[in-house]
Amino acid sequence: MLIAYAHEIVGHHSEFPTQYGLRKLFYWKTMSSDVHKYVRSCHSCQTRKTAATKQYGKNHPLPIPKAPWQIIVMDFLINLPSSMLNDHKYNSLFVIVDILTKMVHLIPTATNVKAEGVAKLYFENIYHLHGLPKGIVSDRDTKFTGAFWCTLQKMIGTDLLMSTTAHPQTDGQSEHSNRTLLQIL
Repeated sequence: MLIAYAHEIVGHHSEFPTQYGLRKLFYWKTMSSDVHKYVRSCHSCQTRKTAATKQYGKNHPLPIPKAPWQIIVMDFLINLPSSMLNDHKYNSLFVIVDILTKMVHLIPTATNVKAEGVAKLYFENIYHLHGLPKGIVSDRDTKFTGAFWCTLQKMIGTDLLMSTTAHPQTDGQSEHSNRTLLQIL
């Protein structure tokens, strides 16, 4: 029961976060092997794994940033249950991930936010903490490919690194964060 509870608390992530959570309060001799067996047999984890699909063509790796928040990944997690905060209704999250540190910022927003709204959300929530990135990886959502967004990024000197349909794993960091967030929710 302890392992099941700890595994659920960490969002069905993996055996290491589960063990870490358990070791804060408990210890038994076979804890590592017990957690390993439980996680490998967890029905929820086994049914949520995505199948690896073969990709065609060359996949160019992303540049490795030299410092945190130089290259970020942005995506949206949409169609979430509606919630209210300060008389504003939200049903989506704007997910921003630093490629180097894997730090994630989740910004509540609405599904119908436009490019100008995305730029404003970034400026109000991320810029004052981390400044402007040198590169932004994103999918080809119209919010990121719009004329306003492209012009703004060009003016401030940020490269837009768009993923392709043949290689969606380019944007894998935000997709992984989204999947983990959905499991936790």
